[in-house]
Amino acid sequence: MATLSAMLSLLSTLAGHVAQRAALARLLTVGRPAHALLFEGPVGVGKSTLASAVAATLACLRPNGAESDRPGDACGSCRSCLALARGEHPDVARVEAQGRTIKIEQVRALAPRLRYEPVLGRHKVVLLLEADRMGEEAANALLKTLEEPPSRTHFLLVSSRPQLLLDTIRSRCQTLRFGPLAAEEICTVLASEAAQRGQAIDPALLRLGAALGDGSLSAARLRADPAWHPVVAAVVDAVVHLGLRPVGHEVGQVEVLSALIASAPALQTGGDADADPNPEAGTGSKGKGLDRERLLVCLDLLRAVLRDAVLIGAGIDATSLPHAPWAAALQGLARRVGVEPLASAIEELERTEAASVYNPSPQLALEATLAAMARHARAGR
Repeated sequence: MATLSAMLSLLSTLAGHVAQRAALARLLTVGRPAHALLFEGPVGVGKSTLASAVAATLACLRPNGAESDRPGDACGSCRSCLALARGEHPDVARVEAQGRTIKIEQVRALAPRLRYEPVLGRHKVVLLLEADRMGEEAANALLKTLEEPPSRTHFLLVSSRPQLLLDTIRSRCQTLRFGPLAAEEICTVLASEAAQRGQAIDPALLRLGAALGDGSLSAARLRADPAWHPVVAAVVDAVVHLGLRPVGHEVGQVEVLSALIASAPALQTGGDADADPNPEAGTGSKGKGLDRERLLVCLDLLRAVLRDAVLIGAGIDATSLPHAPWAAALQGLARRVGVEPLASAIEELERTEAASVYNPSPQLALEATLAAMARHARAGR
């Protein structure tokens, strides 16, 4: 069980997902929430934070009603909310993977807590993060509980891969679907976070992070970190010079990229408790070589730069693109190589990404990919 101290979130204060937050507020104030809710959507868009806010409201002794200007919020000051803020709530359980999976022992450990009426809050709540990581035994154990749910108990399941859940579990849940956050919403959140830390953030870097985050707040937070700027610059340099450097230069490029990424802040794809959907990925700690997680980050960055070069080559206004600071260089690349070879280079990246699960050497995979991209660039000259 992880700490509960970060779970006292309020629906009204969260970013994005206006329609979903409004639906949840109605459900919590004038409706009857199902005993099992499934929060599904991409990684890092705030599903877990929203589920935590729902958990706080369900447990709250004096939640805001429909007539309030902030319906559906926990009060933040009752005994239940204060206990949740301290991480000591007896009626709220938070379950997440231990290692690669949620184990049957974790699900069985819930039984004694669910056997009795709530001790402190209005309802008992079980928050299952990365619910799709339940092993078969754990999933079947949970299914038995969902089939005969204890009174005044709610299960909140969070998943970025709901297709991996048992159909019988999904059928017993009321599903709320979440999409990517808008770039403007991400910029607002990142700017607010920086202000709270007393930090200034370069607006151009902020826009770049939001654009490269592809709708994920946690990914955008990583890309907007100034410590990642040298990595982005190195990726742009590698793309701009595709086909101009000697054959075999890719080995040195991969070494440079690997060293830069290893010295950057730890890689996280989950950020707001939406965890990495790839349990086989590396941990992203400093000092390691190019593991699968770092490989996927490199591929994402390379693809984003190439995409901007293709758009610039097609006549799109560069000022609206993530890599606007490098517009002149990317325009030169598009003129030198042509749009079709650049599109072929993007396809190389996608093939490498699809095969990354089975490739034992991410470093060799990236070297081969950069070499193939260079061949496309030379063919286009």
